[in-house]
Amino acid sequence: MAIPQRILIVGGGIAGLTFAAALKRHGASADVIDLAPEWRPVGSGIAIGFNGVLALNSIGLGNAVQERGVQLNSVTLLDSDGNRMNGFRFGSVADVYGTSTTGIHRGALHDVLAGSLENSPRLGITVTALRELAEGVVAEFSDGTSAEYDLVVGADGRNSKVRKLVFGEVDRHYVGYSAIRVVIPRPQGFEGMCELWGSGRRMGILPIGEDLLYSYSTFLSARGAVRDPSENMNLLRELFGDFKGPARYIVDSNPDEDAIHYGDIEQVVLPKWISRRVVLIGDAAHAMTPDLGQGGSMAIEDAITLARILVDSTEVPDALHRFQTSRYKRVRDMQRKSRQYGWMVHRRTVPALAIRRRVVERFESDHLARTTVASLINPVA
Repeated sequence: MAIPQRILIVGGGIAGLTFAAALKRHGASADVIDLAPEWRPVGSGIAIGFNGVLALNSIGLGNAVQERGVQLNSVTLLDSDGNRMNGFRFGSVADVYGTSTTGIHRGALHDVLAGSLENSPRLGITVTALRELAEGVVAEFSDGTSAEYDLVVGADGRNSKVRKLVFGEVDRHYVGYSAIRVVIPRPQGFEGMCELWGSGRRMGILPIGEDLLYSYSTFLSARGAVRDPSENMNLLRELFGDFKGPARYIVDSNPDEDAIHYGDIEQVVLPKWISRRVVLIGDAAHAMTPDLGQGGSMAIEDAITLARILVDSTEVPDALHRFQTSRYKRVRDMQRKSRQYGWMVHRRTVPALAIRRRVVERFESDHLARTTVASLINPVA
């Protein structure tokens, strides 16, 4: 089967733009819409795992992403006083797979993906209704127009409108901790990635460009404890003011207000991501905790896998069934591992801290690094 001619992608984030780029690679196109009123750099930083970079290589975009970002050569684990606990070289992964985890600003990643397309997304618009027919889907839009499509792809994030329209209200499960993300100028000589672990708190720091440094700070919190955006930096200083080492550069910085983001960490777990001619990908289908840095990579793999399966299938419903079958276990395993890792890091009890130390001691081996990350290789993408 040739890829369907009439495809609607709802959401112009990582998942949606990657799917559109993958379609173009196969000689097809889609209508992309996004609720954002204008196209501008959004969000903070992100780490794209080597598996995500390998998937992007398959559609010719891996090198462009690495050029806009920074290939991370190592990860170092520190305690809250800045003392080294352990770490390993990402280089040992690159030796085997030819690429490494890449830190990049989300805006730069979006620019690479959108820049590969022939047509820009339609902005300031979303779907208000979806009606599935035997051979298509009628989509009604927020501007009062409507159109019929062979396939609708919901790539509109953890608050997905497509998911709500097709599957009803779905719980976004709060996992018990929140995050403050900051982008600031990168100091000279800062290389690789580090994480500082304290009781119930963690701060990660990594370069995401020649001149940019990204920090994510996660901490146990009640759901919805969001302060006024102007207070986010004060909250960060309040929670992490006792951290030392490289954390001092983050805590003592004075970033612009729009470079600081606060958010509760939520998961979306669905037993099914598909209906007859509608499919969810990325966070819309399976938002996960950021603890293993795999949310973006899973979205990229989803998009590229879906495009390939559409090429090889005879009917859209069959393609969507094959997509869910090929992706579901892998993604659910990644969700569980990420959640488990997150709770190990954030536990405050003495036994949990002791277990955490023993786990950290295992990170030193480059062989362990290679064998652990080997599980990230996607056999489809």
